[in-house]
Amino acid sequence: AAYSALVDDIAALARYAGESGLRGFGVEQMYSPNQPPWTLDGAADFLRRCNAGGGAPVYITVDTGHQCGQRLFQVPRPAELAAYRAAVRAGRPSALYLGCREHEASFRRAVADGMGSAELEAAVAAFADAHRHLFARPEDGDLYAWLERFARCSPVIHLQQTDGGASAHHSFTAARNARGIVDPARVLRAVARSFAGPGFDGAPPPPGEVVLVLEPFLPTACRPAEGLAEIAESVAYWRRFVPEDGGRLSALVARLADDGRTDRGEGA
Repeated sequence: AAYSALVDDIAALARYAGESGLRGFGVEQMYSPNQPPWTLDGAADFLRRCNAGGGAPVYITVDTGHQCGQRLFQVPRPAELAAYRAAVRAGRPSALYLGCREHEASFRRAVADGMGSAELEAAVAAFADAHRHLFARPEDGDLYAWLERFARCSPVIHLQQTDGGASAHHSFTAARNARGIVDPARVLRAVARSFAGPGFDGAPPPPGEVVLVLEPFLPTACRPAEGLAEIAESVAYWRRFVPEDGGRLSALVARLADDGRTDRGEGA
């Protein structure tokens, strides 16, 4: 019900934005079930529904670090359920994501009353199928899957360096890049694949440009000179891949090939 109200509100905003002459707006993709859109399929549904009523296009804003939370909200594996069941039967504290506290409490009571392992697995699987909005899949935690599918629906992409385990909004310094998963060459290629793909029914029209925005979160106690140095290093790093504003995506990707730059995942 809350999700439907959200979609209705944003659809109304889209109509108002269209009447006001705006070219569109974006809603940032986030981390968890109470922050939609947060899964790949959920984001597609979100865009279809928000754009169904006309008005200015509704886009999403992909952030390169907002895929870190999805792994916390996946359907428990059999080994996890077995450990959970053993803990409940032994009266030990246990923590397992099963939708929300009320749902978990229901499963806990059933296990305490004698629910077997196979029965528990079947019950959780049926619950997850009926409540897909509460669960993520492994691919929902993949930065490049998000870019490949939704860069064509994201006129603004927020850039932060991350190791994939947290959305700390680190700068693109040499030390952070050595441990980070956000590789500019992979980002540009994923964006290019997104625009080359077929899209999906109900998607907003592809934007005429995509703006890559650095989004560092500096410590509140950071010395200004140190923070500015981090930002300057981040800009210089990305300028190796996007030499100037307004470049054509095809030319940037071709330049990667000419320079012999390959994705880190391919051996570089």
